[in-house]
Amino acid sequence: MIFFKGKVGRLKTGEDGAYSFMNTGVLNQLSIPLPPVQLQKKYTDIFFKVKQIHNSKHNSLAKIDMLFNSLTQRAFQGEL
Repeated sequence: MIFFKGKVGRLKTGEDGAYSFMNTGVLNQLSIPLPPVQLQKKYTDIFFKVKQIHNSKHNSLAKIDMLFNSLTQRAFQGEL
């Protein structure tokens, strides 16, 4: 496993201009484990497939709602 070790970028300041409560000296010493690039790519591929399935499901549900509403309107107008 690869570890990222480097300087932490400038922390955001609050409304009063004070830095956040975290000590940048401590943060700069942290080692952050990074998964291998192949694993990151695999995760990305799976993530986008799941997102695509989610979007397809969302579109199908919207279409079902539209068809149900249309059918309901036709039923109340006596067209069925």
